[in-house]
Amino acid sequence: MQVRDQGRTLSFSWSDRVLTMTPETAATSGTSWGQLLDILLGQ
Repeated sequence: MQVRDQGRTLSFSWSDRVLTMTPETAATSGTSWGQLLDILLGQ
């Protein structure tokens, strides 16, 4: 898995698949990008 932080966009790529996330402006839940990665990766 490769993770790219491109400022406002975060991309996850593995094999031939890519997931790109661009958060919308909204009330923050207090979750950081690092915490989100841990959640997504099950750590």
